[in-house]
Amino acid sequence: MSEELGVAARRFEVVGGGVDEPAQHRGSPVPLIRSLLGSSLVMLRKNAGLTGEEVVRLGAIGSAATLSRVENGDPKARVTEAMVRGLAACYGVAEDSPDFWALMQRWERLSSATSAWWDPYGDVLQAEFCDLLYMENLASKITVCESTYVPGLLQTPRYTAAVMNLPFRGVPADGVRIQRRRDVRRQRQRLMERDNPPELTAFIDEAVTRRPYGGPQVLREQLRHLFNLCENQEAVHIRILPLSAYEHAAPLSPSSTLLGFPPEQQMPEALYAESPNVAGTWVYEEVQLDLHRAALLGVSIHALDKAETMAFLKERLAELEDLV
Repeated sequence: MSEELGVAARRFEVVGGGVDEPAQHRGSPVPLIRSLLGSSLVMLRKNAGLTGEEVVRLGAIGSAATLSRVENGDPKARVTEAMVRGLAACYGVAEDSPDFWALMQRWERLSSATSAWWDPYGDVLQAEFCDLLYMENLASKITVCESTYVPGLLQTPRYTAAVMNLPFRGVPADGVRIQRRRDVRRQRQRLMERDNPPELTAFIDEAVTRRPYGGPQVLREQLRHLFNLCENQEAVHIRILPLSAYEHAAPLSPSSTLLGFPPEQQMPEALYAESPNVAGTWVYEEVQLDLHRAALLGVSIHALDKAETMAFLKERLAELEDLV
């Protein structure tokens, strides 16, 4: 598990924020894509042993300042397909190589950044959550740690409705907005229905299995769904974090999602952390990254294994049967 959680000195990113209230929404994660494209170009240039000035002398770009803006993901920098292909050629990247494929995939995503399926839901989604939706679709491994709710990717429709119907800041929920958010949740869950879904590991706090959102019947239905996933889905690994584990380990955020990517994506691990109804920010400080790594590793060590988790869920289902 330590390899999955990136406990080696590999850099990943932390994102904070909730999804309940939109804040400066952007339908597609253009700044993130620009940053990823820029980081790919930096890596390829350094692999080629070239400085920015040398790239200019070779005629691949007009000026070192322009190259710097492109590499840094500057939103004012105009990035064309011809520019990206020219830089790749300058760096000796063959068009049939994985490096070229990954680079052009990012360019194509940037050039079509207005066509994400979640674009029509800008009134109910935060920009940071749109970034998560984009990154989940690229990921080969997703590790989720949840202390408040069952992870969104694993929720049943009635559990989702119960959670989303909770009053926000004392104001009754808006039925139309809730339905739109439920539509997003369902569309997001289709990620796990693909022919080759990402490997999903979900650490769920024991307290989540005791919070009766929607009542005992809804909770029992949700726990039965988790049990069935444990038993039948090879790509889904569910592990309960017992209350007793908090003597030894605890997550740093009520909700966090660590994303790992296939080698051809050439992307570092990314961590999305959120608190309910709190706007998020991108954080890059190494100290925070180390703290999150250590916390997630502790959770993985002290969570129940598969057999123990299934036994725990079976016991909770029996307890709830008496209440429905």
